[in-house]
Amino acid sequence: MRFRIVTSPSLALLSTSDDGAEVVVPVGVKPTVLLVLLSAAGPQGISRRAVRNLLWEGSSEANASNSLRQSVFRIRRALGADHLRDVNGRLFLGAVVRVDLVDMERRLEAGRLSEALDVLGGPIGSALDVAGSGLKAWILELRTRLERRLLDALVRGWSDAARGPVPGLFAPILIRASQVLGDTPELLWMQLEVATTLRDGGAFDQLARRLDALDSQGGGAAAITDRLRMLRQRMEAGEGGRTIGEPIHPHALQALECAWRGARAGRASVVSIIGAPGTGRSWLLRELGRRCLADGGRTVPLVALASSAGIPSACLRDLTVALEWCRGAAGVLPDFSNTIDRLYEGVLHPPSDAVPAVHDLLTAVAAEGPLLVTLDDAHHYDVRVLARLLRTLRETPVAGLLVVPVLHTSAGLEETPSTGIGHVGPDGIRTLLGAMARLPRAEWVTPLVEALHRSSGGRPGPAAQAVVRLHDAGHLRVTDDRWILASPLWAVLSALTSTAA
Repeated sequence: MRFRIVTSPSLALLSTSDDGAEVVVPVGVKPTVLLVLLSAAGPQGISRRAVRNLLWEGSSEANASNSLRQSVFRIRRALGADHLRDVNGRLFLGAVVRVDLVDMERRLEAGRLSEALDVLGGPIGSALDVAGSGLKAWILELRTRLERRLLDALVRGWSDAARGPVPGLFAPILIRASQVLGDTPELLWMQLEVATTLRDGGAFDQLARRLDALDSQGGGAAAITDRLRMLRQRMEAGEGGRTIGEPIHPHALQALECAWRGARAGRASVVSIIGAPGTGRSWLLRELGRRCLADGGRTVPLVALASSAGIPSACLRDLTVALEWCRGAAGVLPDFSNTIDRLYEGVLHPPSDAVPAVHDLLTAVAAEGPLLVTLDDAHHYDVRVLARLLRTLRETPVAGLLVVPVLHTSAGLEETPSTGIGHVGPDGIRTLLGAMARLPRAEWVTPLVEALHRSSGGRPGPAAQAVVRLHDAGHLRVTDDRWILASPLWAVLSALTSTAA
């Protein structure tokens, strides 16, 4: 039996059996926080007095000591006596209990940025605030340290991506980082750099508005305006603007845009994207989101992680945290602040009243303007809970809302209206390459396009990976934001064929 703790946006101790099944271990809130403290303390442990001061601040010495004894007892009874040791008044973890915050910090230290973001589903330590000022100060110090490390890793990651073959592949990492950090100046500027590099005017305008709102009281309006003007000029100076060509899935995109226009007109829709991995499902979501933003709408993009499977309300939890950043919702929905508490009950008794809570919140946010919610790799969520949420949205439509989950063909949600996508032709591969390279379509010579199409089987994902491999092997390079053949064309085609084989 293995144990791990999630701390954001809800708090839960989870056990995983040898067959991979994961369930909540109901030891209580403060015993769970005690395990977080011990995991963060590492091999040096933490004194009983320090624990009492952090978790039972303001209680008498006797009451605090008794509460601590009860917490230790509950942990040992639930996890096993060997999981918690007491030596000379100091408490230690005797066996590994993974904590998402600790995992995140270790992965950041190892330079594994994407993996670090995989373990956290919301703001850092958002569910740990359960005691007095001492614990609040501890959480603040931890949050400040991790946010700084995450921002530093993002800056390094974007710097590497900007010099590499496909800067656009860094955009999803920034979206996931925004679920953890919210809107920060550093993160918004990086997202603006990505939008500039990809010449994505719709995303650029939306990010610029968010940056202006963030600095409305900061007094740096002139500096922001000058820097935005420089970025916009750089974006608009790019050879004819956007050069990505036609959509790689025009019919599917047309159907989704029709559904979005319905949401703009006050109707409601749930439309699934069905297709195999690597066929461009994520690209389709990003293109729909870009057009939604350019049309004045708002988007809430979620990416389901494989590690979410087994936590019944993970979908509802992630969606609630993302919606929390939509301005004004707290004023529309009086019990908005209680929604995450209701979701915690959904974790214990899935899905309890969590689905109605999220439905109420979606109604409140969509009332402020049309809203697009996309769920990439939604099959990683608990299908039963996701099916209930989608069924509730169909039975009680939310005006102005479009929800687009991406599913495998075997996801078991056949009753959901869907649009299917498959492999693409050479023109679709050429379009994909144009988006990656920020160059006119003609720059990609026909033999190379056709070779990439054959080697990838018409799947955009493997085609993009093949280009990255060619770059890493030295056959392609990027100079002055342009792709250059670093080897003769026959050598590039030969390397592509041998790699595919």
